[in-house]
Amino acid sequence: MAGKLFMISAIVILFTVGVISFSVYWLAEKSIATEVQKRVYCVQSERESRLNLWFDELYKSHSYLISNLEINLNANSGITISSKNSRQISEQLRNYKESYGSIVFCALTSVDGSVLAQSDSMLNNNNLSGLVVTQKALHEGYAIGPIHINSHDETVFNIGITIVRDNVKPAIFICQMYSKNTIEPILLDTTGLGRSGESFLIGTDTLMLTPSRFYSHPEPLTHKMPIPTALMALQGKRGVEVYQGFLGKEVVGAYSLIERTGWVLITEM
Repeated sequence: MAGKLFMISAIVILFTVGVISFSVYWLAEKSIATEVQKRVYCVQSERESRLNLWFDELYKSHSYLISNLEINLNANSGITISSKNSRQISEQLRNYKESYGSIVFCALTSVDGSVLAQSDSMLNNNNLSGLVVTQKALHEGYAIGPIHINSHDETVFNIGITIVRDNVKPAIFICQMYSKNTIEPILLDTTGLGRSGESFLIGTDTLMLTPSRFYSHPEPLTHKMPIPTALMALQGKRGVEVYQGFLGKEVVGAYSLIERTGWVLITEM
C-alpha cells in the first residue's frame, strides 16, 4: 500500500514539475517572441523615418534649385527658352548634379516631355514623356517613379517635380538618381538586426526593389515576393507578423507602406 502511495505521489510530483517546466518554457518563449517583434518593429519604424526624412530633404534641395532656374513664361506656349537660356539652365543642372554626387542626370522638360535643358549629353533622348514619373508629376505636382535598371545597367529611380510660375505649369524638373548611393545604404544598415535581420523594399507589383544582405537571396528586380506582409502593406496596413519568409524560413517581419512612393518597406529577422 505504501509503495502504491509512493508511486502515485511520485507521478503527481513529476507531472506537476512537468507542467510547471512547460509553463515556464512557454512563457519564456512567448516573452522572447514578443521582444523580437518589438525589436523588429522599432527597427522598421527607424528605417521608415530615415527614408521619409531623406525624401523630405531631397525635395527641399530640388525645390531650391528649381526656384533659382531662370524660366521665361509665355501666355500662349507656356514656356520659352532661348538657346542661351537653355545653356545657362543646363550649366545650373550640371553643377547641381556634380555637387550632389548621386545623380545620374537632371533635366528640364516642357509639359509634353520635350527636353529643354539637361545636365549632360548622356541623355540621348529629346523627349521624356514616356517616363512614368513625367505624367505623374504633371498631375500630382511631385512624384517618385519605380526603381528600375536604366540603359546603362544601373539601378535608379526618377523624381519629377512640376514647376509652377504665376499659377501656370510651364515645365517639369526630372532627376534620375542612383539607388545604391541613396536608398540602399539606409536599408542595408544592420544596426539592431543582428546576424539574421534585414530591411528591403518591394514594389506595387511585389517585385523586390532593393538587395538582400544575404548571398542566398536572388538579385533585386529579378523576382516577385508576394509574402503576406507585403500584401497587407499594399492594402495600407502596418504591423508585425510571424510567417514563412521568401526563402522558406520562419521569420518575424514588420511591414508598412511608404505612401509617397507606393513602395512597401519590410524588416525581417
